[in-house]
Amino acid sequence: MHAFRAAARAHVASASPAVRRRAVVAVTATAATAAAVWVAAKDDDDADLLPSSLAPLAAAAKRWVGPSLGSGAVLADAAVKVEKPRLVVLGSGWGATSLLRSLDADPYDVTVVSPTNNFYYTPLLPSACVGTVEDRSLVEPVRRILSTSIPSARFVYGAAEDIDVHDKHVHVRAVDGADVVLHYDVLVVAVGSESSTFGLPGVKEHCHFLKSVADARAIRKHILANFERAALPTTPPDEQKRLLTFVICGAGPTGSEFAGEFHDLLGEDLARYYPALVPLVSVHLVQSGEHILNTFDKRISEYAAAKFRRAGINVVTHARVNRVSADEIGYTLAHPDGRKTQETIKHGFCLWAAGVGMRPIVRKFADAIDAQTHARMLAVDDGLAVLGAQDVYAVGDCAAIANPRFLDRLAALFAEADTDGDGALTRDEYKRFAHALAQRHPTAETHLAAVDVAFDTFDADGSQTLSAAEFRALLADVDTRLKSLPATAQVAAQQGKYLGHKLSALRRVGSEAAARQLFRYRHLGSLAYVGGEEGVADFGAGMATGGAAAAWLWRGAYFSEQVAMRTRFLLAADWVKTKVFGRDISDI
Repeated sequence: MHAFRAAARAHVASASPAVRRRAVVAVTATAATAAAVWVAAKDDDDADLLPSSLAPLAAAAKRWVGPSLGSGAVLADAAVKVEKPRLVVLGSGWGATSLLRSLDADPYDVTVVSPTNNFYYTPLLPSACVGTVEDRSLVEPVRRILSTSIPSARFVYGAAEDIDVHDKHVHVRAVDGADVVLHYDVLVVAVGSESSTFGLPGVKEHCHFLKSVADARAIRKHILANFERAALPTTPPDEQKRLLTFVICGAGPTGSEFAGEFHDLLGEDLARYYPALVPLVSVHLVQSGEHILNTFDKRISEYAAAKFRRAGINVVTHARVNRVSADEIGYTLAHPDGRKTQETIKHGFCLWAAGVGMRPIVRKFADAIDAQTHARMLAVDDGLAVLGAQDVYAVGDCAAIANPRFLDRLAALFAEADTDGDGALTRDEYKRFAHALAQRHPTAETHLAAVDVAFDTFDADGSQTLSAAEFRALLADVDTRLKSLPATAQVAAQQGKYLGHKLSALRRVGSEAAARQLFRYRHLGSLAYVGGEEGVADFGAGMATGGAAAAWLWRGAYFSEQVAMRTRFLLAADWVKTKVFGRDISDI
């Protein structure tokens, strides 16, 4: 072993500077790799610098890592794989984990890259913020997931910093600072998103975000620290009030669930330990739109808002935050009479749960591709392939399926639908056309499903046919109602599962025809916990409910969705422990 390492060092030292700059130098654990990875030169002319006995291994290393590597790059793994396509997966969240669990174990040489070495159950992060569940109960190590799904896969602990779509390279900054370059045949981008600050000053500096376990830990410590500071005998009343003012910007599922969890922490635990401070606590839920939980049925939004107001939470809608400082937020409030006023709230804690944006790696990747025009996500087709990039797919919060613009193809679509060529569409012609169009564009399926309703609505003259003008109005209505899928764990999980099956099918049959089934999102319902042992559930089509039953449904769904039996056990134990002993308020 040492002889191979010494030989590698000696050959590198004797090579020309140009070759050394292009070398991939790594002292690894196997003799084969030690002989092969020390050089992967860009030009075949450098092959004469190698001993003939090492040339085959160097060629294998060159193919595994890829040509034209930058100075200082290090091979990520000791194994040299040449017989299977290289699949590189960026991320370890819902999309990536679902893909890995549904991918056939054999077809690909898989490498997973992530700056965190675990998968964490994001829907329960609000619970971890207040100690209802412990943060370690939400995580499953990536290597444990790989060991049960794809044992041969490698894991690179680092963050992807650049993607070269021309040479098919991913540049990774490992946790130890080393530069790692991976060559791929197929790339899956599943890095998720980050909170969007909309360019507002002070948000990054003075607000908490809730996207990771580390965020949940920081929030928990901040909450408890504020109560301890407010309890000090030297803290004046005005400072106590500020410290105990909690502001939540954004009233979607994350912000609303945090409000509900904080209400439980306050009423069930902090009231016992800080009875004199609880009357001073105020919670403000600030939402820019008309309703909180605006992706839910309107009745659910109203139910949740009423529940929060009964709990003493100040729900502020039509409020657009425009300034955040260390102790104050400012927002513009739109009144029902059309007036707009500037309001402020002094705070001791601010959670920013409004909007999603691109991570730097996704922004850099999108900017390098002309076909990418989406402002916040990578645009993908109905097969989740990234537009403008060959052999690259994207899933989860970082991806958005590009919605079709039917009006741009009005003449062609009308000609397709008008099968008898008489210049008008009968009901049967439109039904056949709508069905065929939905098969080609799954994102429009919901809006094309109510065929008879749409036909009757846009048959303005009651002729039982659609003229070209009426057909145009119908397509315009469909275009305006098409929206991107929500950035939820449910969407990411379904996309990952679909892509895993698709990539497996591509290898089994060997052509795109094997995977022509387009991605179709199946909405299984939306759930949220709003505190006080109450939840809300929205299953679409007018089916919605709220109350204790919805809270139990929420718990049951989140329990069943755990990726491992270990986390199921820990989660159940945490719920029981919280009920029996209360939440831990230790500042650790």
